[in-house]
Amino acid sequence: MDPVQTSRPADAMHAHIFDIDGTLIDSNHVDGELFTKAVRLHVRDCKVRQNWGDYTHVTDSGILEELLRDNSTDPTPELASAVRTSFVKLMEDHLSNHGPFPVIAGSRVFLDSLRRTPNAAVAYATGGWRETAQLKLEAAGFPTSGIPLASGSDHHDRIEIMRLAVDRLGGEFESVTYYGDAPWDRVCADGLNWNFMGVGARINGINDYTHLAALRYGGKQP
Repeated sequence: MDPVQTSRPADAMHAHIFDIDGTLIDSNHVDGELFTKAVRLHVRDCKVRQNWGDYTHVTDSGILEELLRDNSTDPTPELASAVRTSFVKLMEDHLSNHGPFPVIAGSRVFLDSLRRTPNAAVAYATGGWRETAQLKLEAAGFPTSGIPLASGSDHHDRIEIMRLAVDRLGGEFESVTYYGDAPWDRVCADGLNWNFMGVGARINGINDYTHLAALRYGGKQP
C-alpha cells in the first residue's frame, strides 16, 4: 500500500510508526547473534529454529518463550528476566567495543523531517526489548526523548505492540504508515489496515529514505 496521501484535508494528522532493526539501523544479524548468546548463557546448548520467522511471535519475548519450550525448559519470569539482563549487557559491550550500528541511508534525516511536519506524528514499534532498542537508537543518533516507544517489553504480539505505539501518540489519525523490513511486518500492517513501507532487500523495499523527503504526507512537505 502507498503511504503517500495526496487528497486529504491539510490539517488531518498522519502517524508514522517505525520498526528499528533492519528498518532504521542495520543491526539484524548482530542482534540475533547476541540474543542467542544471551539465551545460551542460561540454557546451555539450546537449539534455535533456522529462521526467526519460524516462531509464532517474532518478538524478543515471544521468541524466548517458544524457544525455551522447544528446549524443554519452563519459561519462568525469573529465567526470562535473567536472559533479558544478559542480552542488555551483551548489547552494551558490543556497542562499547564496536560503536553504533550503521544507519539505513537517509533514515535519520527522514525521521527528523517528519518530526518537524505539523500534521505528522512519529513513534517506534519494535519486537525487541525496550532496553536494547533504546541503546541501539541512542548510539546511532536517533532521538528517544519525546517519541513514544512500544516494544517487546510491553507485549509478545507484534500487532499489539504496533497498536500501543499509536495509542501512546494520542489523538486521531487519518492514516497510519508502518515502516518495516520483514514479511511479518507487512502481515501485521495489513492486519491493522495500515499503510506499509517496506525497507530492505528481504521484502524488495527501499534501501534509502532520501527520496521520501520529497514526497508530501497529508498535503504537506515533510
